[in-house]
Amino acid sequence: MIRFLVFLFYYITSVPTIAQSVNLVGNGSFEDIESCPDEFGQLAKVVQWHSPSDGTPDLFATCNHSYLGIPMNGIGNENAFDGEAYSGIILYNTLEVVREYLQRS
Repeated sequence: MIRFLVFLFYYITSVPTIAQSVNLVGNGSFEDIESCPDEFGQLAKVVQWHSPSDGTPDLFATCNHSYLGIPMNGIGNENAFDGEAYSGIILYNTLEVVREYLQRS
């Protein structure tokens, strides 16, 4: 019975830490880019990401020091959660019917 309890304790404490270390989204921090963005709607510069709709998701990166930079850019002031880049999308717009989505290639 003691062996079972020790095994159970080991299993419960080790499995969640192993499962948390797996990254299932490749290039999730948008850092692997072909070149620095120089205008809005350039998600295609990010390796392994694209937009499946007619929308034009934006790429913000620290390599751009103007309106697509991080943390200050043309939309506001926001630091990247992880790394040195992030993407911006419009989820709903009352002026147009276009929606923006992100998808891994």
